Amino acid sequence: MVKKLNSEDFINQLDSFYCSSKDKNSVYLTFKRIYQENFKYKKNKKIRNSRNQNKKEQEKPDAKFNVLVRAKLKKNRIHTIVLFY
Repeated sequence: MVKKLNSEDFINQLDSFYCSSKDKNSVYLTFKRIYQENFKYKKNKKIRNSRNQNKKEQEKPDAKFNVLVRAKLKKNRIHTIVLFY
């Protein structure tokens, strides 16, 4: 089960992951950009094009966006959401 943590708790738990994995195990980190979508996917071509246009608008270099940060050690998983500028 994945635990959602705030940023400070995530850093503390990540530190404990690294301390416990010094000898044998690996810690896996993944980063995923989160796009804000206001509608569900439908097969309508007009809606699909507006969805792609909305993603392109969010990819501007000066835009703020959220990133999902996940960490995994053995069966322990944690994640948090970070705002990037």
